[in-house]
Amino acid sequence: IDTPPALNFYARSALIATDRVLIPFDCDEFARQALYTLLDNIGEIREDHNDDLSIEGIVVNQFQARSKLPTRIVDELRAEGRPVLRRRCPARSRSRNRMSCTSR
Repeated sequence: IDTPPALNFYARSALIATDRVLIPFDCDEFARQALYTLLDNIGEIREDHNDDLSIEGIVVNQFQARSKLPTRIVDELRAEGRPVLRRRCPARSRSRNRMSCTSR
């Protein structure tokens, strides 16, 4: 169930209805704080409504390998035990319609 990037009634309903969650994540501090909020909400939904709900993984979007901040954030999330998937979707400036994800 794909929902807009807002934790509203529709997103919460989708989390109650599903068993697994795949979370897209942009590598910046604002997105990391939003991720922590989402993870807290997933925990609450798991406790109150859907104990089968699990996090399948966190997909890193807009990854800029040459920048230190995204690499540091991903490393820190992994060190916290977050299920960050190895496959990353790099930020591309040329091709907007084609986006390939790489494993690293």
